[in-house]
Amino acid sequence: MSIIKVISRRIIYKKDYSKTKFLLNQLYKEASKKEGFLGASSFVEQSSEFKNTCNYNTIWTISDWASHKNWEDWFKDHKRKDYIYEHNRHVVKENHSITYRLKQNTFLL
Repeated sequence: MSIIKVISRRIIYKKDYSKTKFLLNQLYKEASKKEGFLGASSFVEQSSEFKNTCNYNTIWTISDWASHKNWEDWFKDHKRKDYIYEHNRHVVKENHSITYRLKQNTFLL
């Protein structure tokens, strides 16, 4: 069993930033109760090119899970789905990438 990182990307309406922040806090609280959840951090992407003209923000969340099964269980969790459904109007797009650590550290340029 190997630790995985899940990189979640949510594109949200700028006007709904505080509502989306509430959603992320709720998801974090619920995930922290689940078996295998090790922690998470969220980041807001700020593009200097479109800062004043873009109506969207991109929020990245990187979460650590003890196993792929633990993440799958959380992804299918009814409470998680309820929160997502309730706040769906604030999120334009959402996707998740599951990453695994290489067995040997490799430095790539």
